[in-house]
Parts: sequence; C-alpha cells; structure tokens
Amino acid sequence: MHTLIYSSSSARILLLSGSTCFYLIFAYYTGDMVAVMTSAPTPPSVSSFDDVIESGYRVLALAGSSAATVLEQADSDSSMGMYYETNMMDDV
Repeated sequence: MHTLIYSSSSARILLLSGSTCFYLIFAYYTGDMVAVMTSAPTPPSVSSFDDVIESGYRVLALAGSSAATVLEQADSDSSMGMYYETNMMDDV
C-alpha cells in the first residue's frame, strides 16, 4: 500500500471533499438500485379472464363460494362460462 504525503492543507481538503462526494454518489446509486429492484411493482400478467385461459392457469373455487357462483352464472359464450363448462362443471 502506498503512503500519500500531502504537505499542503488545500490538497487534503480537496482529497477529503472529493472522496466524500464520490461516496455520496455511490451510496445514492446503490441505494436507489436496491430500492428499485426490491420494491418496484411488476406489471400484472392477468388483466382479463381470457389471460387466465391463455396462460394455462387453474381456477380454484370452493363449492358454494361466491367465486363458484360467479363462474356458474357466467354466460356460456363468455370465456368464464366456457372455462366452467369444460373444466369445472363436474367438480363444483
């Protein structure tokens, strides 16, 4: 390791203020990067029931629950109704 010898106080002050400035920039950048990576919301992958069918998700609804009732009462030509008739009619 090298020993740096600064005889003038202005060089010491410049080195101290420069290193402090670079440390603050580094701390801000890394803190912002960690915050964005850990707390940024992901875009929703499901925006309609058609997305459920296209993505191959399974729909779980307990018999007699409000979710099962919504699926049972859906129009047969809608995506919910078609999903209920093909996959859930015997189970619920």
